[in-house]
Amino acid sequence: MKSTILRLALLIGSTAVFVLLAELIYRAVATGMAGEGDLHLRYTVHYEDDDGHVYRDQAEGAQAGLVVPELSGPRPTFRFAPDVRFYICYRGLDHAARGAEFDRTGNDDSLCVACQTNSLGMREREEVCGPKPPGERRILCVGDSFTFGWGVRVERAWPRLVEGMLRRDVDDGVRTVNAGAAGTMFVDEYRAALEKRFYVVQPDIVLVTLCLNDLLPTSHALAHQRPTPWLIRHSMLARALLQRYAMQSALTIDPDRDLVQELLDIPADSPWYQAVTWLQGNRVGRAELWPGGGPQRELRAMRDWCRERGVTFAVAIWPHFQGLGPDEHYPFEKIHRLAGAFCAAESIPFLDLLPSFQGAAPTEELWVSPADYHGNQRAQALAAPAIATFLARLLRSE
Repeated sequence: MKSTILRLALLIGSTAVFVLLAELIYRAVATGMAGEGDLHLRYTVHYEDDDGHVYRDQAEGAQAGLVVPELSGPRPTFRFAPDVRFYICYRGLDHAARGAEFDRTGNDDSLCVACQTNSLGMREREEVCGPKPPGERRILCVGDSFTFGWGVRVERAWPRLVEGMLRRDVDDGVRTVNAGAAGTMFVDEYRAALEKRFYVVQPDIVLVTLCLNDLLPTSHALAHQRPTPWLIRHSMLARALLQRYAMQSALTIDPDRDLVQELLDIPADSPWYQAVTWLQGNRVGRAELWPGGGPQRELRAMRDWCRERGVTFAVAIWPHFQGLGPDEHYPFEKIHRLAGAFCAAESIPFLDLLPSFQGAAPTEELWVSPADYHGNQRAQALAAPAIATFLARLLRSE
């Protein structure tokens, strides 16, 4: 009996030593493999300025002057500073296959997208923010990182793609203005940005684009997922071997679940609603999301504000990039229907972008990277024709 226990202990001990050595060896090798070990099942990007210095979080970016406090909105937050250039960099991507999608290669062999803000802090050309020339019609695109074009070259982001289509097919005097604010959390922040910062561009149309995390208490990874297993969070080797399986498992929702209703029914005192903003510890929650009526209230207010100024107001909604591929189940369709019904009842022109994506490609082929579920240039290109067609109807009806 004792010999059996001893052999078992030796087996367990030797296995543990082998696994530890394999982990250490892989970490050492992966460090020199274009950062393969830095891919996580979570949102991971970093900023890199023109001097090659890396800023790994918003606090460092603020110290470097890349982001500045935004105090004019409903709660203190941060926004990108005017007239700065920085890079969003991704490690572990295939340079041969993906390099053309990015602007440059970083010092650590990462692939980087350049971001340049203008005098209004927009990722936009300076000339479309000055006085509007005779004959020019401007479409102000208000939204979050999906409008900003997070992780995508500026000319591949949907506002610039849509402008090209409208100038070709409708009116060569049309200009889109990208007022996407990466990191925006709630629709009331869109309203504040429209009224206090961006209306100076003199828009003829204001298009507000909603993501589901503007409406529901979904996760910060821009997809609803179960917690990542401990082993995959802490082992670089396990991530490399199991990442695809773990990701698919975490993002797959049972078709019989009414996930949207579950999210709508979360009580106000739930930890889901204990989000804390960057400054002064302001707590926000259910009242700012669809269950508390916040987006509905703010959309009505923006519609009325635009109407008073003779500006057309419209809304588009993006899907989560989850469950969109052929034969996959998309669990959020109900909130698209609710948003569409609300806009119809309030006489707000509405575009649902879900049909542009369902079945068009495996979901993971639409992500900027496995660590970042924002839409890549393929996703932006899939959305652009529907948005252009929608806006063309509004332009022709003016």
